[in-house]
Amino acid sequence: MTVLVTGGRGSVARGVVAGLLAAGVPVRLSGREPEALSPPEGVETALVDLARPETLPPALAGVDRVFLYAEPSGVDAFVAAATDAGVEQVVVLSSSSVLESGPNRIGDNHRAVEDAVRAAGFASTMLRPGGFDGNARQWLPAILGDGVVRLPYPESGDASIDERDIADTAVVVLLAGPGGPHDGTAPQLTGPASLTRREQVEQLAAALGREVRIEPVAPDDTRAFLAASMPEFVVDSLLPHWAAADGLPATVTDSVETITGRPARTFATWAREVATPLAVR
Repeated sequence: MTVLVTGGRGSVARGVVAGLLAAGVPVRLSGREPEALSPPEGVETALVDLARPETLPPALAGVDRVFLYAEPSGVDAFVAAATDAGVEQVVVLSSSSVLESGPNRIGDNHRAVEDAVRAAGFASTMLRPGGFDGNARQWLPAILGDGVVRLPYPESGDASIDERDIADTAVVVLLAGPGGPHDGTAPQLTGPASLTRREQVEQLAAALGREVRIEPVAPDDTRAFLAASMPEFVVDSLLPHWAAADGLPATVTDSVETITGRPARTFATWAREVATPLAVR
């Protein structure tokens, strides 16, 4: 068995590679710039660019399971190449945004990948996390600087998940293989509790031993504030999500514990174990 892991520069992909290696499974790590991947010793690298279908057959040669980042561009070419290569199982890193109603380009992109993979007939599992704990890294400069964090919708509920938990879940599903108990499922993955965005900032600051002050961004100013740091289509997806969740708790699931056999890590654990070492580098 060989597993192709796409999106090789991402934290989830790196966690999947580490988990598969620990289980003794051969892994091939791929990305658009394989020379920049720096994989662990013994891990092959491969060029995969979904916009260049010719890169897919060499990367998929000898592969029977794939961990796939959901990128709609070129997914049809991936499905064709994976079918030709004899791939049996595809685990997709999708998003809980597919569950939201109304216009949502992020959800639409992930849904397109889910639909294409299902239609191809692979044994498939769609992992649907919401926000990543790692998104909180955006607040590090402010917390470590003047201690003032400008925050749109600070009372919006969020059950973000530690990327390590997504990776651990994916590893369990990949090791179970085609015919395993997770075939055809689409678990929504969350952290163990809903926190407001304000609480996340406060917990991150506490892990860093810093005082912090939250400065809310007025709704009328929120779009311009966000557009300075992210693409417009992301702003268009995040704004209605945060507005709808303002003052409300986020959905919390036990999918990580059900699949891996242990509870999901808390945000405070992520802040202590991941963010704090980043901040002191």
